[in-house]
Amino acid sequence: MKQILLICAAMVVLSCAKKEPEQEANVPDVNPPAQPLVKETKQSPAKPKVEPIKAKEYWEKAYAIRLKKLGPNHPDTKDTKAELDALKE
Repeated sequence: MKQILLICAAMVVLSCAKKEPEQEANVPDVNPPAQPLVKETKQSPAKPKVEPIKAKEYWEKAYAIRLKKLGPNHPDTKDTKAELDALKE
């Protein structure tokens, strides 16, 4: 019985031993640190300016399509109508 316990203890001690640094150094890094894809800038990018006349034209087209496809009581149709009304003001 003592021999079995001695063998088990030896196995535990050997399995807990540190690996050699050379073995650890040769293992490639599976998860390298994340790098940003785009370099951060201090200034925000310029937003394209849309002329109010063009914006109104686009909202009118969107409203006509949504009115035809979704009906007058659909929330998206109502939101589009509200945006169009806001441009008229």
